[in-house]
Amino acid sequence: MFRHRSSKIPATNVNEKWIAIPIAAPTLEQALGRIPEAEPLADVIEFRLDYLMDLPLDDAWPGVNRLVQATSLPVILTFHANVRRPGGHIPTFEQQVALWRSLFPLARERPIYFDLELRLVERFHSMKEPVPWKNVIASHHNFKETPATLLEIYKRMRATPAGILKMATQAQDISDNVSLFTVHQQAQRDRRPFIGLTMGEAGVMSRVLSPVWGGLLTFGALRPDELTAPGQLTAQDLRHLYRLPDLSGASQITGVIGNPVGHSLSPRLHNTAYKQLNLDWVYLPLLVKDLGRFMGEFVNPSSRRLSWNLRGLSVTIPHKVDIRSYLDQLDPVAEQVGAVNTVVIESDRLVGYNTDVEGAMRPLRERLDVKGIR
Repeated sequence: MFRHRSSKIPATNVNEKWIAIPIAAPTLEQALGRIPEAEPLADVIEFRLDYLMDLPLDDAWPGVNRLVQATSLPVILTFHANVRRPGGHIPTFEQQVALWRSLFPLARERPIYFDLELRLVERFHSMKEPVPWKNVIASHHNFKETPATLLEIYKRMRATPAGILKMATQAQDISDNVSLFTVHQQAQRDRRPFIGLTMGEAGVMSRVLSPVWGGLLTFGALRPDELTAPGQLTAQDLRHLYRLPDLSGASQITGVIGNPVGHSLSPRLHNTAYKQLNLDWVYLPLLVKDLGRFMGEFVNPSSRRLSWNLRGLSVTIPHKVDIRSYLDQLDPVAEQVGAVNTVVIESDRLVGYNTDVEGAMRPLRERLDVKGIR
């Protein structure tokens, strides 16, 4: 794996699919204690400095140096200024500039990566002072939406000398993943290393597929109760349930569509079965609010905007009836009961099936047959 080959993040990530585990602990000692737990699952460790309430911003180097020296894995240092410090204050822009200036020398000894918001990157670029630009991640976060200006923001990032570009935006609808996919494509054309994710339940698919789209890595939580972003999966599930390291552009994709889908056990059941059968398939939870838009942009082979090997879908509430109008063919049971729970893509045709009725009737028929024998 990557962590056994190199201690730095390379410029491209075509064959490997890496997982960064954020360590977000309130104290330095607790953060140090998380490292042995994270290392077996992680390719990269991200230290969320904004969570460390005992880290003095005006003298952060000693504590941060202890963290980076405690692991041999590549390290990302992140500080989001919207997290209040002890006393309730939010660090000023100038305090953030001073913090990063004090930490940049860490990159002299080993590959340490610095996740800076775009505004900070532009500030350092304008100041013309020494910055380890190859180790800087220029990032844009939007916790409210995925803006229509995503490509324009990317172009601002591209104009900086940052070695890696990163975008994380809130997905209000699953179609926001198409916007992110477009930026992934542009970054590949520009040969710029890129990390791109959408947050929230509608963005879960990006956390599994963004490395398949050419992204450098994805983020997975160390524990289910330590998520650092909405919709974040655990590193354990990314690695062992979704089998992210084994996925590629050739992997076959299936999933469940509904609103909501977060409660569904289908991803766990199907992905476990795919693993046991040694199939290069993955099953995703897909939160779909606008069914027509989803079918047009993601499913219909003649109009889809997302390039992926979609093979079929499980359909749950509230889409079982309405989905019929988007299909080319229904099996006799689905036609008769007026509802679909499975869609299969067969030679670019969308075929709907209803397996609920058969699943419910089989035990009843078997019971009646047994009674008849008696």
